[in-house]
Amino acid sequence: MSELHVIFGTGPLGKWTARELVKMGKQVRVINRLGKADRLPDSVEVIAGNAFDAAQNIELTKGAATVYQCAQPEYFEWAEKFPPLQQAISMPPQRMGQSW
Repeated sequence: MSELHVIFGTGPLGKWTARELVKMGKQVRVINRLGKADRLPDSVEVIAGNAFDAAQNIELTKGAATVYQCAQPEYFEWAEKFPPLQQAISMPPQRMGQSW
């Protein structure tokens, strides 16, 4: 099995990243709030998760070679939500020695 790559977010950037990784033969897991996403290759694992929950993020990214942060709060919420989102997603890979 190829190395696991985990992507937070299934907007245009997250989906593009997933498709390109699949083309490279990588195992891909994407995480979003609903656990559903369309227009992705069948091999992509789609998981529901709360990107603001660092403890859950540790579990969801366990074994990943690389973690990609493609999730974004609504634009009008950036000042309030973007810093804690970044911290919750970037902290687990740093703790586990993963690249992101």
